[in-house]
Amino acid sequence: MKIKKIAIHNIATVTDCVLDMEQAPLRAADLVLICGETGAGKTTILDAICLALYGKAPRMEDTDMVARRGEAAEADTSGLGMDDVRQMMTTGTSESWALMSFAVKDGDADRTYTAGWYCSCANGRTFDAFIKGVAGRKGRNSGYRDAANFLVPGDVVTEVGTVAVRDGKDVIDKRVHDEVKRIVGLDFNQFCRTTMLAQGQFSKFYKSSDADKGVILEKILGNNVYSRVGKRVYEKTREYKNVWEQLNDRLGDLKPMTDDERRAVTEAIAEQGVVAASAAAQCHRIDTRLAWLSTDADIKASEAAAATRKKAAEEALTTPEYTAAAAHVALCDDAAAVINVLREVQGNKKRSEDSRKTLEMCVKKLAVASRELREQSSRLEAEKAKLRVNEVDYATRASQREVFDQDKQFVEALNAIVLSDSSMLKYRHALDAKRKSESEAENAQAKAEKDLKAAQKAVDEAVSAVKAGEEKLAALKPEEVNANRARQAARRGGLVSLRTAVSELQVRREEKAEAEKHLNEYNDVIRQKSDAIGRIDPLIDTADKVLKTVEDAFALANMAAGKDLDKLRTHLEVGCMCPLCRQKIEHELPQRSDLVDECNALKEQKGSAQKNLDELRDRRNTLVRQKTTAEEMCKQVRYSLEKTKADIETRQKAIDRAVSNLQVETGDIATIDAIIKTLDDEVRRTEETLQSISEAQKQLDALRKEVDCCVTARDKTREEHEQCVNVLTDVRSAIKQIDKALTDAETTKNKAQNTILLIDAGHIFGDIREVSGQVVREAYAAARTADKKQKDLIDSQRHNIELHSRALVEMQKLYAQAKDAMPESMVGEDGIGADAGTQAAADFPTSGDTLTEAVSVDSLNRLMRDIAAAKYALDEIAAKAKSCEAALQDYLGGHDGTSRDELEHLAAADPRETLQMRNIVGKAQRAVGEACARLAEAQHRAVEHAKVEGNVPLTEVEGDEATEAVRLLREAKTEMSQRRDAANGEMGKLNERLKSDDTLHREHQALLERVAQAKTEYDKWARLNSILGDSTGDRFRRIALSFVLESLLERANVYLHKLTPQYDLVGVRGTLNINIRDIGRGGVIRSGNTPSGGETFLVSLALSLALSEISDSLAVDTLFIDEGFGTLSGQPLHNAVELLQSLQRDTCRRVVLISHNASLREMIPVQLQLTKDPYTCTSTVRTVVMS
Repeated sequence: MKIKKIAIHNIATVTDCVLDMEQAPLRAADLVLICGETGAGKTTILDAICLALYGKAPRMEDTDMVARRGEAAEADTSGLGMDDVRQMMTTGTSESWALMSFAVKDGDADRTYTAGWYCSCANGRTFDAFIKGVAGRKGRNSGYRDAANFLVPGDVVTEVGTVAVRDGKDVIDKRVHDEVKRIVGLDFNQFCRTTMLAQGQFSKFYKSSDADKGVILEKILGNNVYSRVGKRVYEKTREYKNVWEQLNDRLGDLKPMTDDERRAVTEAIAEQGVVAASAAAQCHRIDTRLAWLSTDADIKASEAAAATRKKAAEEALTTPEYTAAAAHVALCDDAAAVINVLREVQGNKKRSEDSRKTLEMCVKKLAVASRELREQSSRLEAEKAKLRVNEVDYATRASQREVFDQDKQFVEALNAIVLSDSSMLKYRHALDAKRKSESEAENAQAKAEKDLKAAQKAVDEAVSAVKAGEEKLAALKPEEVNANRARQAARRGGLVSLRTAVSELQVRREEKAEAEKHLNEYNDVIRQKSDAIGRIDPLIDTADKVLKTVEDAFALANMAAGKDLDKLRTHLEVGCMCPLCRQKIEHELPQRSDLVDECNALKEQKGSAQKNLDELRDRRNTLVRQKTTAEEMCKQVRYSLEKTKADIETRQKAIDRAVSNLQVETGDIATIDAIIKTLDDEVRRTEETLQSISEAQKQLDALRKEVDCCVTARDKTREEHEQCVNVLTDVRSAIKQIDKALTDAETTKNKAQNTILLIDAGHIFGDIREVSGQVVREAYAAARTADKKQKDLIDSQRHNIELHSRALVEMQKLYAQAKDAMPESMVGEDGIGADAGTQAAADFPTSGDTLTEAVSVDSLNRLMRDIAAAKYALDEIAAKAKSCEAALQDYLGGHDGTSRDELEHLAAADPRETLQMRNIVGKAQRAVGEACARLAEAQHRAVEHAKVEGNVPLTEVEGDEATEAVRLLREAKTEMSQRRDAANGEMGKLNERLKSDDTLHREHQALLERVAQAKTEYDKWARLNSILGDSTGDRFRRIALSFVLESLLERANVYLHKLTPQYDLVGVRGTLNINIRDIGRGGVIRSGNTPSGGETFLVSLALSLALSEISDSLAVDTLFIDEGFGTLSGQPLHNAVELLQSLQRDTCRRVVLISHNASLREMIPVQLQLTKDPYTCTSTVRTVVMS
C-alpha cells in the first residue's frame, strides 16, 4: 500500500492539516521528522491514519468506535468514556474527520482508494451532507457524537482537506473494516505491527517475561496455533482412549446365540412351517366348497326371477293400450309419405298468409314513404326561403360595417385615452408605495446606526472579560496540576496492579494446596489398588492350581469310564496289580455307571473352577486399569503442581519488585487498600482542582466565543446599515422615474383629446363624444363577431340544402321502383296516394313500429328486398300445392279403407303423441326379449355349474340341511385359520430372533474391528502425546516459539550490527529468554537487563524493526516510529539515523520519526513542524526543508 494524501480536521489539537506524500519535498524524502513541543499533536497524525482505516487509535488500542452513524452513544447521553476514540474530537467543534488516500497493486496497475472517519455532534452535519459537501444539520434528538468509517474508490481528497465525491452510490459505509482488510491485506494489529512503532512499545517485547513474549509472538503471528496444537494432541489422545475403552465395554455387552441355539431355532421354524402349510390347504378346500354352494344358490334364484319377468312381459302384449298403440303406429308407418306431404301443404298455407301480410305491410310503408317525401319537399322549400332572408340581412349590415370602419381614427383616439387613464392610475399607486418605502428605509437606517454603536460597546466589554479570564486561569497553574494528576494516576495504577497480583498469588497458593491434597489422594488410591492387586494374585495362582487338579482328575475318570477298559475291569480283583498305574488294588473296582456319574461331577467342578478363575482375572484387570488411571492423574497433578510452584515464585518476585518500586512497607492487601484510599483522597482533591481549571477554561472559551459572536454581530449590523443606505438611495431614484412616467401619460391623454375635438362626423352610436372609449371599443368588437357568425350560418344552410336536395331526388327514384315492383292486384288504379299513407300511419300509431321508420335511402332499399322475397315465396307455394294434391289422390286410390279425413287428422296430430305410442310398443317388445334372454342365460349357467367335478348339487342338500352344512364348513375354516395364524406368528417371532441374532453377530464382528482400529489409533496418538501434548499446550508452544524467536533474533542482529557492532542477541534453547553477547569483552553472554538506557533502546529498535518485517511481505511503503531517540547521542544516534535512511534503499520503505530530540532536527532535513497556540490549544502543521 502506498500512502498518497493525509487530511486531518479537528482531531485532538490538530485543527486543519493536509499532507500530500506525492508532492515535494515529502515525495523524495527517505526520512521525515515530525517535531514539536509536548502536546502539540505529533502522535495525532498516526492516530488519524488508523482512524481513517480502522476507526481505532494506537493509544487506545483496546477500544473501538462504539457509536455508529445514526445510533446514540450507549446509555450515557451526557458524554463518552475516557477511552472512546470519539474523545479525540477537538473540544468545542461540531465535526471532525480524518482522510487518507492510498494506492494498492491490482495486477500490473495501481488502484486508488480514499478511506475516512467522520464524527459530528448534535449540531453538526449528517454523514450524507458531509459526503456531498453541503450543509445539513442533524436533528436535536440525534446522538451526542456519531462516528462512521467510509471507503470511496479513487482519490477524492481535495487540496483543502475535504472530500469531493461525484456519485454518492460509490461510497461504502457498511462493513468498511472488512473491506479495508481485504484491500490492504492487514487488520488493525498487523497494520500497527508492520507500519507503526508506537510510543512506549520499543522495549515491551525485549523486557517481557517468557510468558509475555509468547503472547506477543502469537499476537504478531495472528494466532495461538502452537498452544492449541499441543492441547489438541492431548485432547485427541484422551478422546481416542475413551473411545477404545467404551468400545471394549460395549463388546462385553454383546452376547450372540451359539450354534446349538441357532440350530434349535431353525428346526422349530421348519415344524411351524409344516403346520401352517397344512392349515392353509384345509382352508383352501373349505373356501372352494363354500364358493360352489353360494354360486349354485345364486343361479337358482336368478333362473326363477327370469321366468317370472318373462311371464309378466308376455301378458303386457295383450292389453288394449298396447293394441291401440300398435295399430296407430302401423298406419303411421304405412302412410308416412302422404302424411309428410299433407304436413308440408299445411305449412305452405301458413307461409302464403305470411307473405300476403308482408306485401300488405309493404303497401302501407309505400304510402307512408309517399307522404314523407312530400313533407320533406315542403321543408326543403322552407329552408331555401330562410336562406334568402339571411342573405338579404347580411347584405343590409354590410353598409353599416363600412360606416363603422370609416370612424377607425376616432376609435383609436378613444383607446389612447383609456390606456392613459389606466397608466396614470397605476403610476399614482406606485408613487404612494415608494413614498411609504422611503419613510421605512429612513427609520431602518436610524435604527441600524444605533445598533452599530451598541455592538461596538459589547465587543469592548467582551475583550476585557477575556483578559480577566486568562489571568484567572494562569493563577491556577494547570500544567503543575496535570503533572501531579498523572503521577497520582501512575502510582494508583501500580498499587491496583500490585493488589491484583497479591490476590492472584493467594489464589495460586490455594490452588497449590488443593493440588497437593489431590496428589495425596491419588497416591492413596494407587497404594490401595496395589495392595488389592497383591492380595488377589495368590488367589489367582490357587484357583489356577485347583483348575489343573480338577482337569487331571476329570481326564483320568473319563479314561476309566471308557468302553475299552470294561474287559480289563472284569479280570482285575482285589489284591491284583493294576497294569496302568502299577499299584495294588485294595478295594473293589467301581462300575462303569458310577464312573460316568463321577465324570459328570468332575465336569461341573471344572466349570466352577474355570468361572472362579475368570472372575478373579477380571477383577485384577479392573484394578490394574484403575491404578493406571490414578497414576496418569497423579502425573498430571504433579506437573500442574510444579508449574504452580514456579508461577508462585515468579509472582512473588514480581510483587517484591513492585513493593520496592512503589515504596510500600509490606505487600499486605489491607496495607495496599489503605494506601489506595489515601491516594484516592488526594486524587479527588486534585480532580476538584482540575475541575476548577476545566470550568475556568470553559468560561474562558465561552468568553472567547462571546467575543467572536459580538464581532460577528457588529459586522452584521454594519452590513445592515450599509444595506439600509443603499435601499434608501434606490427608492428615491425610483420615485423620480415614476414622476417622469406620470407626466408622459398626461401628455398622451391631452393629444388624444385634441384629436377627438377635430373629428366632426355622424356615428352609428349617436353622439360618440359622450360615450367612453371602452364602450366604443367593445361595441366594435361585438359587431365584428356577429358578422362572422351570420356568415358561417349562411354557408352552413347552403350546404345542408344541397345535401337534402340530392337525397330527396334519390329517394323519389327508389319509391318509383318499389311501386313498380308491387303486384298489380295490391295496387289500385290511382296508385298509392297520400290518403293511404295517412290511413297506414293511423293504423300503426306506435313510434317504435317498423311502419313509422323515417324514410331514407336504406329504408327504401330494404322495402324493395322485402317485396321481392314475398313475391318469390307465393310463387313457390303455389307450385308445391299442385304436386301435393296429386300424391294424395294416388294414395287414396290404392287404399279404400283409409279416408282423407283420417290422413289429415294424422298430419295435424302432434308428432310427440306418435313418438310416445312408438315408445310404448317398443318398450313392451324389448321387455319380452330381455326376459327370454335372461332366462336362457340362467338355465345355461345352471347346466355349466352342475358339471363341476367333486361337488354335489344343491337339490340333494336343501333347506335346513344346506344351512347347517354351510355353518359347519365356516366353523372348520375359522379353526384352520386360527391354527395357520398361530403357526405363522410363531415362525415370525423365531425368524425375527434369527434376524436379530444375525445383526448382533455383524455388530459383534464390526465392533471387534473397531476395537482393533481404536487401539491402533490410540497407540499412535499416545506416542505423539508423549512428545508434544499436555493439558495446557505449553510443551509444543515452547518448542515452536523458540524456533520463531531464533529466526527473529537472526534478523534483529542484522539491524543491531548496523547500530552497534559490540552486541549480539542470543536465545536460550528451550525458553524465550533473550541474552546479550558482549563481543567487545570476548563474547561474554550477559543478562538482557544489564545494558544501559541507550543500549537498551538500540536493542529494542533492532527487535522492533525485525518484528515489523515478520510478515511475508511489506504491505505499506511507510514506517512510523514514535519517540525513543531521547536516550541516544553521539555516534549511536548517527548510526540509528543512517540505518533508518538505508531502509528506503533496502526495503523501499519511507521512515517517519516522531521525536523531541533536538539533534535529529540537524540530521533530518525534511521536517513536519507542529506549532501549538497557547490560547486556543490548537496546533498548525507546516512542512520545512532544513538546509
